[in-house]
This record gives sequence, C-alpha cells and structure tokens, in this order.
Amino acid sequence: MSDITAGLSNIEIDGKPLANYDVAPSGMLDIQITNPEQYNLILIGRPSENKLVAQFLGVNYPTDNSQIGLKEGEAKIILRKNGDKVAVLVFGYDGRNTQRAAQILKDYQNNKDKLKGTEISV
Repeated sequence: MSDITAGLSNIEIDGKPLANYDVAPSGMLDIQITNPEQYNLILIGRPSENKLVAQFLGVNYPTDNSQIGLKEGEAKIILRKNGDKVAVLVFGYDGRNTQRAAQILKDYQNNKDKLKGTEISV
C-alpha cells in the first residue's frame, strides 16, 4: 500500500478496474455492511455520521471533529488496509469540506500529485 492513487488503481468491481467507472457501481450505508473485509471500500462521511469511518480511525462512534484533530476547513483522504482489500476514507470538518475531498478523489487520475502517501489533508 504505497499511496492513495495506487490503492485506488488496485480496486476492481466485478473484474473491472474502478477507474473505468464514471459512476459508482453500487452504494451501501455503513449499517448495511456487516463484514467490511469482504469489500474494497470507499467510505464517505465524518466519524460522527459513519460508523465504519470511526472504526477505521480507531475511535468510538460517534466521534466529533475535535477528537480526531480535524480543524475547521480541513478534509482528509486516508487509505487503510482492510484485510486483503483496501478502505479509502473521505471526510471533512463539515459537508462542504467532505464534498471537496470527494471531488479530488473522484478525479484522482488528474490529482495524482495531491494523492501521495496514505493520508492527506485537503
């Protein structure tokens, strides 16, 4: 797991690389996933709203921004191991910041320079 871009490049859905999708092939709520290790995950939302994000951050659910060190105006994209798969966490201080990070991730082919490492602030 070298960086976020490499992690995304390895995600396949039904044998098709994620990069070939214009729209996510399926979406699920955090409460619908009982065994996260079965999936490559892209998790969107703050740990106060998404129990899987809290789980991958190693904090209690729900957790507010101050407990994870998130500052106003900040968003994060984090790559984590998920068994033999990966989980990409996307969250921000508020909804607007989360959307900004999600847009960077959505256009990851053109944002490779921003997606170095396994954890970035945007």
